[in-house]
Amino acid sequence: MPKNKKIDKELDKEQNKELDKYINIPIELISKADWNYKANSYYLLSKLRRSIMKNGQIENIIVRQLPNTDNADTYKYEVINGNHRLDILRELKIKDALCYNLGCISLNEAKRIAIETNETRFKTDDMIFSEVLNDINKEISSMDISETTSLDENEIDDFVSLFNFTQKDIGKKPCKKPKNTKNMVKVHIDQEVCECPFCKELMNVKEAISSFKK
Repeated sequence: MPKNKKIDKELDKEQNKELDKYINIPIELISKADWNYKANSYYLLSKLRRSIMKNGQIENIIVRQLPNTDNADTYKYEVINGNHRLDILRELKIKDALCYNLGCISLNEAKRIAIETNETRFKTDDMIFSEVLNDINKEISSMDISETTSLDENEIDDFVSLFNFTQKDIGKKPCKKPKNTKNMVKVHIDQEVCECPFCKELMNVKEAISSFKK
């Protein structure tokens, strides 16, 4: 067998191993982690509920297989990431959950993976995010968007205002404080606060956004 085909075959084998870890597990066999450190929020739970009702279970639950100490015919599983999703699935009387099974790993390894998957989050670029929301808002109302996201209507409207404000002012002469730049909007957002009317108005919009992100 040619070397490259052998490598491809080995890669396919590894990929199949990974795919085999995605399994549908009956809800009754899955228990929540009593060490889960994520706080409960009825506000966010209600949004998660509406999202799952609207879209189904898009994101899988990460689980570990528990030791079969009682010689049962079926294994039981503990959630590593997805405790709140499991709550909603149970509430909606959904019988099976799509899970990624990490197998019989230790408790501390499970806790480590929970931190890795929960806390590795990238910072949102407010300007790009405001443009994305503005595009969605052309077809979907702020109220509808807020139903299934962590944002409320006012927060969405503030982001849309930020995008529309900067767009309508592109082409205006930049204030005198920034130098060596071609992008006036970028400079005004990144610079320290100055006293020109544009900066003052822009900072008012940005402060409204910052206040609800804290």
